[in-house]
Amino acid sequence: DGTLVAENRSSNAVVDMQLAGGQIVPGTWQQLGLVRRGAELELYLDGILLGSDPSVALTSFDDPGNSVIVLGAAKWLRLPNMRARVFDGLLDQVEVYDDALSPAAIRARYLAFAGPVVPEPAALSLAVGLAWAGCCVRRRF
Repeated sequence: DGTLVAENRSSNAVVDMQLAGGQIVPGTWQQLGLVRRGAELELYLDGILLGSDPSVALTSFDDPGNSVIVLGAAKWLRLPNMRARVFDGLLDQVEVYDDALSPAAIRARYLAFAGPVVPEPAALSLAVGLAWAGCCVRRRF
């Protein structure tokens, strides 16, 4: 349904915490941020904090059997309700940091990349090439 979900499950597939909110808009690029700050997990969309969960001890992140990060799907795809939760889209510029970024740093990263969409070089070359050809043709007459 387009709702953004981040969850942490222990090694026995029990949900330790779940954050949900915001809407993924089809056909647009959006920035997702997930930050672990001590025992708190924060979820960001387009540089804005959607929610946090400080009440859950996230010790299962330190469990070697649960140190897998899965983007766009669920680790437990064998469970029937997980198969319907696969992201049908593209992921780009995945970044993992060894320190928790501050809310201001997350917002700044979003604003740095949130400018207008620039056409791909091939499309731009074609448009410039056609304009240049038009200038050459006009000069002949």
